Amino acid sequence: MMNSFEFNLKTRLKFKIGGAKDLAVDLKELGCSRVALIIDGAIQQLPYVKEVVDNVKSAGFADVKVWIYEVKGEPDYDMLDANKGQFVDSNGIPAVDCFVGIGG
Repeated sequence: MMNSFEFNLKTRLKFKIGGAKDLAVDLKELGCSRVALIIDGAIQQLPYVKEVVDNVKSAGFADVKVWIYEVKGEPDYDMLDANKGQFVDSNGIPAVDCFVGIGG
């Protein structure tokens, strides 16, 4: 059984069992300082997800925004567009420099 792998494209994909606990370290290595966590509402209360969110929130980032989406299936572009105000300041300038999706 393969329990770890990593490869790089334009987007970095990293797989490791329990690896989400290292998310804050990975985000810091990427130079992120203002993080947005987009979390599937169906899993937000799971202990593992709570631990990952708490690790990111306590890692010393300038800002961590959390959006819980409560829809069946994946959020579509219309839904994302309707909620983008959470991720920009009053002048429409991005308030985050990194998006992380957690969930199905």
